[in-house]
Amino acid sequence: MDIRPLAKRTQDGAPYRRQGHVTSQIGEFSSLEDPALLQRAAIARREAPDSLLEETLAYFLREAVYAGREDLVNQLAEHLLRRCSITVRRQLLRQGVSAANLDDAAQDVIGMLFGQIVDLGSDQGDYFQVRFFDALASLSAKTAARYLRLQRRQAAAVALDGDDDAEAEESNALTPQVSEQNRLYPPPTGEDLALVRVALGTLEPHIRQAFMLSHYYDFPTESNDPTVPTLSAMFGKTPRTIRNWLTRAEEQLRLWRSEEQI
Repeated sequence: MDIRPLAKRTQDGAPYRRQGHVTSQIGEFSSLEDPALLQRAAIARREAPDSLLEETLAYFLREAVYAGREDLVNQLAEHLLRRCSITVRRQLLRQGVSAANLDDAAQDVIGMLFGQIVDLGSDQGDYFQVRFFDALASLSAKTAARYLRLQRRQAAAVALDGDDDAEAEESNALTPQVSEQNRLYPPPTGEDLALVRVALGTLEPHIRQAFMLSHYYDFPTESNDPTVPTLSAMFGKTPRTIRNWLTRAEEQLRLWRSEEQI
């Protein structure tokens, strides 16, 4: 049985190549019947002599897709999932994904993992046959970055909740209340914040909130992705209304700067 070559290429144009021991194992186990192949796939310890490497398992999973063998696809996928699900969660936690978002983030990584491996029209999954856990770490990092942006936005929304309270406005509400770990970089300087407190105090509360969330926490006005929190959804207003608020805020702040000669 010929081993299907990898289609993906490096930036230099060279084709991806499996490591020698992966190629050897694929050749050794290609003649196995399904029960024997699945028995080896169930051995999760890489050091066990009869265990399938994750790179090899990814190869046979994709080959089962080529062959249209849905039952074998599902069984191999279950074994691969058992091997990497804990690793994914650990990677996400190390990169700062909160416990509240961990399940969703892990599902996203797993979904991308299997989506890439079984997509026969794409070469995105080839690297899983070269260095499986490096490829998995890359997916986790990309997903963690997305959830960290979401967490920053959630923190901003919580911090600005109850902004109509006059006493809270005077003390904290005009300052972005985000932990040092989650703060967007570069943060405003102390001098900037002193000016921000005074300048934003001239705005109406709802316009002030929208302006801060847009300019300090990168909330979009609208999005085609329903999972992305937007200013339009948060305030229950049309994107046009939100844009008008932001324009009004900029005009008022421009006038304030002119009056204060800043």
